[in-house]
Amino acid sequence: MAKGARVREEPGYDRCVSALLTDEVDAVVAGRPILDGLAEETGHEYVHVADASFGVQSYGVAVAKGSTTLAEQVDDALRQMVKDGSWDAAVRDLEAFGGYRADRELCAKRMQSVTDPARGSQQ
Repeated sequence: MAKGARVREEPGYDRCVSALLTDEVDAVVAGRPILDGLAEETGHEYVHVADASFGVQSYGVAVAKGSTTLAEQVDDALRQMVKDGSWDAAVRDLEAFGGYRADRELCAKRMQSVTDPARGSQQ
C-alpha cells in the first residue's frame, strides 16, 4: 500500500464513488466491469479507471439456499447462451463498453464447466 493512502470499506459501490469524488478516499478497487460501469455512470471526466490488472477474477451467480429449481434454471440459461452464441455476443458487448477485454480462453474454460452435463447443477 502507498504510504499515507486512506483506506476503508464501504457498504456499496455507489458509496465508494461518493467517497472518491468528495476526496475522502484515494481510490476504489473493484472488478473492472464494475469500475467501467461506475465511470460511465459518474462521468469519465470525474473518474478514471486505471489500466491495471490484479490477477484473474471469477464471478458467479448466487441463489437462495434451497432454490434448486432456480439454480437449475440459471445453469440451463447459461448452457443455452453458450450453445446459441449469445454468451460470446455478451462478451463482445462488454468489450465494446468501456474497453474491457475479457480473456476469451479463460471464459471458454470456465463456461465449459457449466456446459458439461456430467458435472451437473451447482448449488
